[in-house]
Amino acid sequence: MAMKLETSKLFLGIVLLALGITSCKEDEVFDQGTYNNLIKSSFPVQNVDHNQSWTTIGAATADISVSFNDDGVYDVGLYLEDPIKTTQPTRVYEKKIKGSGRISTKFSYKVASPVVYVGIYDDKGHGMSQAVSISGGRAAATISASVTASAKKPTPQHLSMRFLFEDAFPDAGDYDFNDCVFSVTPILDEDDPKRVTVNVTAEACGSQKTIGAAIRLVGVTTKMLKSYHRTKDFIDAPQPPENTNLKNLPDGDFTTSGDPDDVTSLVMLLFKDIHWVMNPNLGSNGSVQRFYYNAQRSGQPYYGTANVKTATYVFEFNNETDAQRMLSQATYDAFIVESYNGSFWEVHTVQNSRKGALVLHADVHRGTYQEYLNAYVRNYDIGNLPWAIMVPGTAAYPYEGAQITRAYPNFAGWAQNSTANTNWYTRPTSGEVYPLH
Repeated sequence: MAMKLETSKLFLGIVLLALGITSCKEDEVFDQGTYNNLIKSSFPVQNVDHNQSWTTIGAATADISVSFNDDGVYDVGLYLEDPIKTTQPTRVYEKKIKGSGRISTKFSYKVASPVVYVGIYDDKGHGMSQAVSISGGRAAATISASVTASAKKPTPQHLSMRFLFEDAFPDAGDYDFNDCVFSVTPILDEDDPKRVTVNVTAEACGSQKTIGAAIRLVGVTTKMLKSYHRTKDFIDAPQPPENTNLKNLPDGDFTTSGDPDDVTSLVMLLFKDIHWVMNPNLGSNGSVQRFYYNAQRSGQPYYGTANVKTATYVFEFNNETDAQRMLSQATYDAFIVESYNGSFWEVHTVQNSRKGALVLHADVHRGTYQEYLNAYVRNYDIGNLPWAIMVPGTAAYPYEGAQITRAYPNFAGWAQNSTANTNWYTRPTSGEVYPLH
């Protein structure tokens, strides 16, 4: 993010400094109305729907009974597109069923298309599909199947969640939502339903800040797990000297949540510095090279490109039900940690009521930091304005400096009415979004 919105930054910086010094005298130095107006007027959409949770990927539970007229073994999967008509549909779950059985699992789906397809295939080149509507977070059906039509089982893809962040919280941003971009792809093992692999891909940074990232796995505790470990890191390079004592994230691959409302959930520690992940080579001055990697247009300031980097995490659960938690988007509280006015701030999505969470810095900032959050997030009508959004992995993010309403014209209508233009991310403005990797 370039040096923008300087007036608001100067004002808010003074406010936060005063708040930090006086601590308990918040009302004497902070004008809530002025702050609200500043943030609301800076956001690219006015009259935002107060019920807007900025949800493009929903969480649901499947309860589907299937029976066959023979004792054959069938592959029964849940797909987000019709697997009979789609070459590479998105599969969110699969199991083998003989004679009859039941699919009961959590899964994620695209809110713009609240339907899941049950794809059924035998080993003789036959298959069928049936659409099941998702209503109230549930997909329920009873299917009696005779699988006789010729159909080749498709090669599926997995649903990815792409997280787009602004790095200015609690100040106004430039709202191109590319300051830090990474995708999360959970995969349930086809042979071992208690084993889940989560791939996290660092994709872009349209900022010069030192930005760290982590994911709280809400409701997933160490007691549920036989083992958990990172099998592949983003890069094979130690932290550079300037990051050695960086305190935005703890050292290691995992920790547990420090949020006062959740002290048991496991936290995946991704990286301390997105720039070092994208380009683990020091510049000629001996410092990390802080370009706008995979975010800026060619020929513009701080232009830089880099290969995306993927880290792999493997979780072995004690039972299948707990493993299925990892298939739900609601499990993934992905956030960045950025510095502002001398403190570290966590930037969470509004989705799933996560904005204002204190996962890593509750103890360090208990008191003053909590006052900041109460003042700027939880108790006022700017509480649902986003500094982070989750979108499907097929959605591109804006170029540096392209506000999201310029990159996606239908975003404004969706922001003002959460039930309208729900597929806004499928209709970008040509030349305003970064090409997908």
